[in-house]
Amino acid sequence: MTSPRLGGSVLAAAALFSVAFATPAFAQVPMSTLTLTLEVPEGGLSTVRLDCDPPGGSHPDPWTACHEIAAAGGDLAELAEEPVACTMEFRPVTASARGVWDGEVVLWQREYSNPCTLHAATGMVFAF
Repeated sequence: MTSPRLGGSVLAAAALFSVAFATPAFAQVPMSTLTLTLEVPEGGLSTVRLDCDPPGGSHPDPWTACHEIAAAGGDLAELAEEPVACTMEFRPVTASARGVWDGEVVLWQREYSNPCTLHAATGMVFAF
């Protein structure tokens, strides 16, 4: 028969062991969640959430958007530009991102001359 004192010690040791080994593993998981916003001069504002660990959120194509950001090393200014012919129309649109990418804080904003130039420069990331 096990004494109550020994049983309590075993439980305390098990709890300490699980906390000691579970916490560092959890703390090392990089987080990547961004709030993406598009603002047009007519006053329209669109916002989506992009989660990338695993891909999800309210973005219409989180898998592609996460892949494109990862390919740019998490730097939205380095997204691969698509070769697209855009008109010279001046209808500025402002794209912004805030949140965390791979554990690093992201605060990014840029204005594009029109929606076509935005999509050529940002691919699927701001396609919502």
